[in-house]
Amino acid sequence: MPAKPHAFPLRGVLALPFVLLWAFGYVGFVLGMFFVAPKLAQKNKDQYIRCWGIGILKILGVHLEIQGKENLVSGTALYMPNHVSVLDLGLWSASWPGNAVVLYKNEFDKIPFLGRTLRQLQMIPIDRRNRENAMKSLERAAECAHKKGQSIWIAPEGTRSKNGRVLPFKKGPFHLAVAVGAPIVPCIFCGVTDIVPNGSWLARPGKVTAKFLSPIQTKSWSTESLDEHITEIRKVFLSHLPDS
Repeated sequence: MPAKPHAFPLRGVLALPFVLLWAFGYVGFVLGMFFVAPKLAQKNKDQYIRCWGIGILKILGVHLEIQGKENLVSGTALYMPNHVSVLDLGLWSASWPGNAVVLYKNEFDKIPFLGRTLRQLQMIPIDRRNRENAMKSLERAAECAHKKGQSIWIAPEGTRSKNGRVLPFKKGPFHLAVAVGAPIVPCIFCGVTDIVPNGSWLARPGKVTAKFLSPIQTKSWSTESLDEHITEIRKVFLSHLPDS
């Protein structure tokens, strides 16, 4: 039976100007706070991140249900989400665990205000087209974990899936897990492609569920057994999401 076509996203079209106004306006506010009251801004940065994402979802009429909050780690962890749409930035921000850094693609640095704000928040750009520079970003993330006790938010697929299915995992995030020795917490976002269909930039009202799964310990991992561990963790994602 053919899949039922998605209705025209009228609300998404009407909401888009307000989403952009909120997204860039709030980024400007946060950037201003770092210049006017840097200590206060640094103290409140987790709240800023969550508020940015929650605002976007509310404008679009997207309800986010977060499950498994008891699996959030009090110390350092590697939070690994699936990545399927442009809405993920809002979903990830609204689900932000706190005291963490995110590895983001360095193309965001070219977007006015956004790149500057990400740097003020001490997030880490990664150049996916340059292996040497990418390794330096991973080393910087490991340093944040070791010296500051921060968690790391990094997508194991390395890029956005264009069909809503789980892509093959990159090795970089798992080499980082070995270097840090912190538990991996899979973050499964379900229902995203119902909100933003494949290939679309417009969101529809609806519900997305974020599932923080049980932490997976990595202290006994080694680079020699990395392929086996990657396969095991990808199976965890596939128990909730379709394969590519």
